[in-house]
Amino acid sequence: MHHSLSPMSSPSFKRTMDPIEWEIQPKRIKLDQKASANIGLLSPPVTPEKNDRILNIQPGPVKSLNTKLFDTKRPASISVYSKAKELFLRSAELDLDQGYALVSREKEATLLRDRLDHSILNIDSTSIYVSGPPGTGKTAQINAVLSSLVVGDIENAQSSIFKVPVKVGTKRINRKVRISKINCMTVRKSEDIFDAIYNDIQPNADRKKKSPAELKQLLADQSKCDITIIILDEMDNLMGRSQQVLFELFSWASNLAGDNPKIVIIGIANALDLTDRFLPRLKSNNISPDVIPFLPYTAEQIQKVITAKLQSLTDSQTTSVPLIHPAAIQLCARKSATTTGDLRRAFDIVHCALDLTERIQLQRLGTEGLSQLTLADAPKVMIAQLAKVCNTFLSANPNAKLQNLNIQHKTVLCTLIRYDEVLKAQKSKTGASINSFYSFYSSQQEVRKAVGILNRGEFLEVLSSLESDSLVNIASIANTKMHSTSKIKGPISYGDSKLSSSVQKMDALRTVDDIGVLKKILTCTNDQ
Repeated sequence: MHHSLSPMSSPSFKRTMDPIEWEIQPKRIKLDQKASANIGLLSPPVTPEKNDRILNIQPGPVKSLNTKLFDTKRPASISVYSKAKELFLRSAELDLDQGYALVSREKEATLLRDRLDHSILNIDSTSIYVSGPPGTGKTAQINAVLSSLVVGDIENAQSSIFKVPVKVGTKRINRKVRISKINCMTVRKSEDIFDAIYNDIQPNADRKKKSPAELKQLLADQSKCDITIIILDEMDNLMGRSQQVLFELFSWASNLAGDNPKIVIIGIANALDLTDRFLPRLKSNNISPDVIPFLPYTAEQIQKVITAKLQSLTDSQTTSVPLIHPAAIQLCARKSATTTGDLRRAFDIVHCALDLTERIQLQRLGTEGLSQLTLADAPKVMIAQLAKVCNTFLSANPNAKLQNLNIQHKTVLCTLIRYDEVLKAQKSKTGASINSFYSFYSSQQEVRKAVGILNRGEFLEVLSSLESDSLVNIASIANTKMHSTSKIKGPISYGDSKLSSSVQKMDALRTVDDIGVLKKILTCTNDQ
């Protein structure tokens, strides 16, 4: 379960969400009888149930793109299947236990909350490293914990400062806590992170690039807030040759120097061994971040999460699971846990299985009959339907994966195949990097007119999705022999990573044969 990844449109915070945006949103949490408030750390805000103010802390207009799992032609009526499918979209609300813990992530949630409670209460700097593979709930759990801390109205909308109640002795007071969220994939070079954090905290600052010293001075100013929480999502993209950037940030979150600002650094990364690569230097300086690992979901945990979501459709007295047979849920959980343990993949499978069953019932009953089905009498997704969907999703056959891509994913992939051909025609010795490919992609006027050009954040999300499906290969330049002769100076950024397609041109052509603009991209001559 997860989360990221649009800025506020006005001081009153626009409360709408693009229907294609798929990052998980924080669930509404009632913290007291007066009010509740949520902070959308990674995702655009959802429409609130009440007049809560929701602050999105995304540094740039980074949208997310929903993966196309099925044909876009949907039944005209709203059926019980449609309502269930909404639960398994990546824009669905979180399923929370104990107020702030995701289902099956109670232990990790307690560790996070306890550490933050201590730091905020004592205004004590600290650092936390949250690690784990994609789809294990890292970002979503941090969203939920931070949402549970924030109550009432924000103290300062422009500077992202919130009121967090704490109990000091017999008195209840509000700490002023500033929160900044940065997706490190959107930072071109690792040393630019200081400027990104500064501009996220002070969005109206001049455009001059801010130095580490200027950011440290801003963070050290406690006249506006007591402590600042900085979330660095995809932190492994800040890894460079010297690790100086990470070392400096985590050093600030220590209490070793009297001039250090009062901050909490929460680093989120997929690499389980990232701490081994930058912790030795931190340890030698007596700096040790708290490490909270998120392991892949087990089959039992995935089954528990899916069951909880489906049972949320029923009343509290109903114990049976609607719409999906328990054996089918168990099959989905086992298949997902065996491959990656990525909960998002399990959700995609369930969503598609519900959609398949809905279509079968539409053909059998018609639109009116489908709309009259209830949770009690609606035919359930059985093992046969679930197995069919699993075979498509978990198949090693790239052609099956290509069919499930949406138009933006197909556009990026086809453009990459085209770019590889251009570089070969030019006899390029360096090959494609993420940065060079984005420049090429952005220059495609036909793409711009037909489907639009993604911004850098959206583009990186698409590449990440394609990589997870083994349709593209991304290799860090730091791990290649070319690094010793590279002309790149200074820290290496994610944008310098080498990029290539693992899809044959003819396979791509068969997939986009009915999409004129993409077919034209693949078949044009090498004159660009």
